[in-house]
Amino acid sequence: MEGLPQIDAREWYRIQKEEKRTKEEAKRIRNIKKANGEIPWWEEDEEDTVKPTPTFEQQQKCIEELKHALDICRMEVNSLRNDRQYMDGNYDRGPEIRLSQWEDEINNQVWMCRNWILSHCIRTRRSKCEILSQEQKKVVIASLEGWIVQDDFDTTVSRLPPNIRYNILGNLASMMILKDCLRLFWSNPFWYLDVDGEFSNSEDVEAPFGTHLNTLYKEFLKADVQLAHHWRAQTTCLANVRHNGLFTRPDPAFGIANEALQRAKAYRFAAAKLEDKAFRCLVKDEDEDELKCTLGDVYFRMAKLARGLSMSQPFMEWRLLDKIPAEFELRSKVVQAARNHWLGERESRLNGHKVLAILQPYFYRSGGWDRDGGPKEIIIHKAHVFVEDPVGVDGDAYSSDEDAFPVGSSDEDSFQAKKKRKTKKVKIEKKMEAGTQKPAPKGKAKKGAKKRVSK
Repeated sequence: MEGLPQIDAREWYRIQKEEKRTKEEAKRIRNIKKANGEIPWWEEDEEDTVKPTPTFEQQQKCIEELKHALDICRMEVNSLRNDRQYMDGNYDRGPEIRLSQWEDEINNQVWMCRNWILSHCIRTRRSKCEILSQEQKKVVIASLEGWIVQDDFDTTVSRLPPNIRYNILGNLASMMILKDCLRLFWSNPFWYLDVDGEFSNSEDVEAPFGTHLNTLYKEFLKADVQLAHHWRAQTTCLANVRHNGLFTRPDPAFGIANEALQRAKAYRFAAAKLEDKAFRCLVKDEDEDELKCTLGDVYFRMAKLARGLSMSQPFMEWRLLDKIPAEFELRSKVVQAARNHWLGERESRLNGHKVLAILQPYFYRSGGWDRDGGPKEIIIHKAHVFVEDPVGVDGDAYSSDEDAFPVGSSDEDSFQAKKKRKTKKVKIEKKMEAGTQKPAPKGKAKKGAKKRVSK
């Protein structure tokens, strides 16, 4: 404000506090002197005297000084808030995915992937998966290096519980999709950035300019990890501006073009995946256009998730089978048994069993500002793994290699009995509709029925 001296808010509060403390100490000493008779008791204290009312000009001056001090406090609070937003990757607008939402968003995309494989992948109750040739089995195992132990296909599958073997082909396809998406969308956060417009028509998986940026990013990480992550977050935000900010009106043309490019490339990647022999042998023989459309939607959602996470200061990383414990432990902070095991509270019996495959990697975030001295690695969620357990759940519905009823052999007899009762009931209803047999009126017994004899 013009005409007013610049006042530091902290200094102003310190002076006010010091003056108050001085007055209280002087009053305490004065009361002691009054009690000792050194000062007449009828003498009034300065605080007790009625002070003259300040003039209008003095009041206005005091108000202006207080307003100025309040403005300084507000600016400091805003600076602290903006600093916290920068730490979370928030620049002039809320981030697309906040840090607290990372786990839920990743789980949502993984479940969407699993829904796709449940609809479009082959299911078999035969533990040997005879629908695949030996050559196809070798190709499938080799394509999932880092996700499943590199042993013989049939041997590995036979070590899993029956309920997992039932949909093992779909689970393998889910691993392939996640592996492909991590390679395409997370390994290089700038994979889609293009300046000459040639990437959209090429068959490359990364734009040349985006590859150069990623190389530069890795060099920055060697120099200063925190600043490198900050640069990556800012670059990603600038490359994907599609809406107006709170205080600015940016040009969204570049961001909208990048989103269209990501969509087109995601669908192209999905079509290329369907041409992969290792993946295609796990998928049902269905309409090709529908498969490309539905799988392309899965890939595009994964690309959007990767883009949203890259806009924050921390960066998501993951660990695969070679970087997690080889044996299962219930209380592990890194792995947990996949839900497909259906063991619940009985998972402790898997302790010490070998981990055979990883359905979802161990995800964690790193590269935050770490100003409070917190952990440099913050877990997002544990790895979901398949553990060696040939027995599986007691009374497993899929314990037989052949097709069976859901709950055991005794249910087949009960099912046949229910079927007979249902058939008999249908026949009776048909007779009643035809008028050949009328139901007995209310309160009267049927002919031939036993009568109750009262004693």
